[in-house]
Order: sequence, then structure tokens, then C-alpha cells
Amino acid sequence: MSELFNKIFDIGRNYSKKVEHKITDREEFKIVRDTLVRYGMSTDFFDINLPDLYIPATMHEKGAVTGNYNARNNSMEFTTDKYIMIHELFHMASRNPETTNDLMGVLLKDNKGNNTGMGFNEGITDYFTHLACPEYEVAYPFEEKVISILSETFGIKVFTNHFNASPNEFYASFGKDQLFVMEISKRLDLYNKSLHQYIDLFQANDLAGLIKYGNKLANNILDGLYGVCNKLYDLLELKGIDSSKYKNEIKELLESDNNNMAQIRAIIGMSNQEEMKL
Repeated sequence: MSELFNKIFDIGRNYSKKVEHKITDREEFKIVRDTLVRYGMSTDFFDINLPDLYIPATMHEKGAVTGNYNARNNSMEFTTDKYIMIHELFHMASRNPETTNDLMGVLLKDNKGNNTGMGFNEGITDYFTHLACPEYEVAYPFEEKVISILSETFGIKVFTNHFNASPNEFYASFGKDQLFVMEISKRLDLYNKSLHQYIDLFQANDLAGLIKYGNKLANNILDGLYGVCNKLYDLLELKGIDSSKYKNEIKELLESDNNNMAQIRAIIGMSNQEEMKL
């Protein structure tokens, strides 16, 4: 086993950044770096963060399958799932090594100290994971679809600043359309946060929580979903692009077998809406 691989799974934490970077030590490392290079994204943060990446030995022993990257201390739960690891490594590639908080990629703090840009952050990460592994079933399907549409519309280079952890420059790169994109991000955050709060309650069988918060969360999910679609379609039409193709793609996505989309259909049914307002 290589020196780098030993260091990653060792319980120790502080290693010199002068250690030789052997990117071929794990298949997932090479896949992520090669994808960044292929699409013209910076590998600077990836190259700096990887040798210092901390994966607790206890997680390695348990063989956890969930995976979770923590930008604050550059750590990740061990995962036995190749695609989850690749997804989390793309998160790592967007973390400024000098950060002292949990921000990465396009994430910003609002005036209450809450993270904004979560929908874009997960969507971009899933988009690049899917580019790296076309067979991957995305974890954030609606978020990834929104990002793929922005990529087709503006070009993949607009995500350069995600991997530079420069959110303000990211939005500025959309030029006169940046306010539209910021509004899409805001509504995608509402969708993303509310859906995962709802799913957490549902999976925990928290009946009291569902009774107390279920209707509000369901309304927020649909408001976010429809808000994103409306803003996105307005942006496309403003740029002279026929949005009918994307409307069909989003409708097909929402009718797919993906677990998140099945949850959305159930919520739409609960809201007494006869169909999706797309």
C-alpha cells in the first residue's frame, strides 16, 4: 500500500504538504483529477487538499457507505461506494485550503450566518460526478438538471470559479444574466433544504415532526421547484432559446424512478394538485 494511501487512513492528522503527490494510488483520485483537467477546471485545490485529506480509521473499519465531506477540517467519512467517494472528492476539489469555515465552491454566508448556494453546490458536484461516470445515478437529480441546463446555455467554463471557491466571481461570470442566476440559486436552495428536511423526517418515521412541519415543507418544496423552473424558462427565453426541450426533460425527470422524484410526486399528490405546474 502506498505512502499516501497509508497516510489517508492513518488516525494522525497533520502531514506536510511536501509529501509526493501520487494521484494513481486510488482509482477515484485519478478519475476526479482527470475529469477536472478534461473540462478545463483548476486542480490546484484538489492537489493541495488530497495529501491532507483525513479519513478516520474507525470509519474505514466500519465500511460506511454514506460518505460525507467536511470542508472545515478537510475530512471525509469512508465510503465503500465508488460513486459517493467521487462525489465527495469533487467537493474537496472546490475547497480553498486556507478556509477556516465550512464553505467551499459557490457557498456563501447570508447575514444570519447560514450557507447559501447549497442547491448549486450539490448540483455542480453531481454534474461533474456524472461527467466522470455516466453510469452514475445522480443523488441530486433536479439540482443536477438545472446545472446541466446552465452548462448547455452558458458553457461549462462558467463553473471554473466553483473550483476556485470564488462564489462572487462565479455569479459575475454570467454577466448581465447574473441576477437571474442568483434568483434561480435562491429558489433552488429553498427546494434543496426543504426536500431534505422532509425526507429526514420521513425516513426517521417522525410522525410528530411530519404533522408539525410537513405541510410547510411540502409547500416550500413546490414553491422552490416551480420558482426555479419559471426563472429558468424566463432566462432561456430572454436569451432566445426555446425552453420546450428543457421543459420536457424536467418533466421526464420528475416522472422517473428516482427516489427523490417519487417523493416529489407524493408531495404534489398531497397538495391536491392534479399535475406538475411546469
